Amino acid sequence: MAMPTPTDAELVARAQGGESRAFAELLERHYGTIFRIAFKCCGHRGDAEDIAQNACLRLAATIGQFRFRAAFTTWLYRVVLSVARDFQRRAAAQRAVETDYVRQQAVLQGSDPPEVTAAELYAAIRQLPESLRETVLLVVGEGLSHAEAARVLGCAETTVSWRLFQARRQLRRWLAG
Repeated sequence: MAMPTPTDAELVARAQGGESRAFAELLERHYGTIFRIAFKCCGHRGDAEDIAQNACLRLAATIGQFRFRAAFTTWLYRVVLSVARDFQRRAAAQRAVETDYVRQQAVLQGSDPPEVTAAELYAAIRQLPESLRETVLLVVGEGLSHAEAARVLGCAETTVSWRLFQARRQLRRWLAG
């Protein structure tokens, strides 16, 4: 008879008790999500790998702080977004140069909105202020509902809606040149 697959909560409790295999199983189960969020935050495979690795290290260091008040995945999103924020702050100077280049290219292309590639759209999303960028990544990129994103971001559902409105408005303006 096969043993039932443990829930995230059971694995977290065992990991908090010092069982390294339970923590490894949690990472195996959720690494795809960790990497996907990291990639959507930065748009570069190498950087996403660094962010994902740092997120795994942060999870190992902070697993004892998880209090079972929300789903493990809600907490996981918060940890990965926090690590991505830290990574992006350290790379702020380079992003500023890239942002200037994207804006210069939009100006050079004239007033007609150019065809936008997925890479250009992600580059524009990465230029959004942190709160707007994270909201877009969770709702559009991860498919979370406004309510789920609000829980992850620690804000009201109406705030999520407002942030999406602001992000769309700003992206339209940037992408239109």
